[in-house]
Amino acid sequence: METAKLFQKDISSTEYKFWAGVLSEHSDAAVIWAFEAWNRNGKFFPRPAEILEHIHTFNSLPANKVQFCGKCDTGWISGFTDRAGNDAVKRCECVFGG
Repeated sequence: METAKLFQKDISSTEYKFWAGVLSEHSDAAVIWAFEAWNRNGKFFPRPAEILEHIHTFNSLPANKVQFCGKCDTGWISGFTDRAGNDAVKRCECVFGG
């Protein structure tokens, strides 16, 4: 609805249901990112295919492909010491597909 307001587009309940159906299989994060990207760069209210292209881009970004194991803090494990004796972290195996 934010995008509709930004581009001065009235959305009917039928259109809203259509958009909800098109976007229902995608994560909230991907949909939000896609519309925010469109709001920054678009010149008119988007067509579904244009938002779906943005969602595909979001899903293709390396940072969005990693599935963290739940045993680490977003791919990092703490509790290590580097050679100089400083607290250090290392990448979890889940970041590398392990």
